[in-house]
Amino acid sequence: MTYESVKQVLLTYGGDNTTTSPIAVASAGGLCGVVSWALIYPIDSAKSIYQRNCLTHPKGEVVKKAPKIQFFNRRMYRGIGVSMTRSCVVNAIFFSAFEFLKKNINELEDK
Repeated sequence: MTYESVKQVLLTYGGDNTTTSPIAVASAGGLCGVVSWALIYPIDSAKSIYQRNCLTHPKGEVVKKAPKIQFFNRRMYRGIGVSMTRSCVVNAIFFSAFEFLKKNINELEDK
């Protein structure tokens, strides 16, 4: 939803609503990755803490219960900058490749 919405907004404000701009696609893909990590990061952090706790306890020992997911606790957001940067780049490349392949496949059907 984020990708298509941002792409359409960028194409509309760019003045060309008929062709897909590579800059609009890369920007929309990158923003899509950033938004997804911003929403899921505290949940992923709680999962990672629980996995670490499970791996550091010997077999048979009771593991502490799963950590509480706290959306407004700064500790839950450690490392988010690196994750968002990586996700932005990866998603920009992925969606650019996707749109490129989609365009080429559609051209094959037209022939």
